[in-house]
Amino acid sequence: MGPAVLERYTRIQQHALQIAKSDEERTEALKPFEWQALTVE
Repeated sequence: MGPAVLERYTRIQQHALQIAKSDEERTEALKPFEWQALTVE
């Protein structure tokens, strides 16, 4: 996966966090990005 794609997903993740109204929603928003954290680390 190229840097541009990773950057796009990062922006989507940040936006999801901004609009999450509760910790539960925030957790749900982060689930699709767990693979990203594992890949980057």
